[in-house]
Amino acid sequence: MSNGTFELNKKVKQILLVEDHPIYADGISSLIHQLSTFTEVSNVTSINDALFEVAERRFDLILLDLTLSDGDGQAFLSSIKPGPEFTPIVIISGTDDRESIENALSLGACGYLSKMESTAKLGQAISEFLSIGDIDSGRFLPTPRQQAVLIEMSNGLSVKETARVLCISDNTVKYHIKVIYGLLSVNSRTDCLRRASELNLLQ
Repeated sequence: MSNGTFELNKKVKQILLVEDHPIYADGISSLIHQLSTFTEVSNVTSINDALFEVAERRFDLILLDLTLSDGDGQAFLSSIKPGPEFTPIVIISGTDDRESIENALSLGACGYLSKMESTAKLGQAISEFLSIGDIDSGRFLPTPRQQAVLIEMSNGLSVKETARVLCISDNTVKYHIKVIYGLLSVNSRTDCLRRASELNLLQ
């Protein structure tokens, strides 16, 4: 297959940016397009507009500011449920309030990116979240952290034990398990490990 044909067949990643600061929204959109030309960024400035967008179509990644014109971004998180059409949601904010960040993670956000990070670090993190999986083709390409969680699950470790081994919080482990369940379309640990084994993800 030629490079040209590969590029024509490559799936365009749909990204929803929920950010009400126009300068920062433009900067993030520009950064994403620099990472890959196969991206389309939709920018909304309020929780209500964000909820409308996700009801209309599926996104591959949602970047969510916690402080918006019509309320707290956590209200958006509370309205989104994981499942076969699960979309990774990443907090990208200027706040360093640990309690707010942990609460967002417990509500289903998959990570937190500080607006104070360098462009290189933001780009690297966004690239990893964009590679979280490809639902439409039925493939699941786990991130290194997801792979590590799967391995510890297969070893019989509990959430707390996995968190201790991987040096992450319980909430982060729970998040990764929630994402994995959604991407693999399973509802139990047993089914998750069976499906992961079928896909050779436990190596």
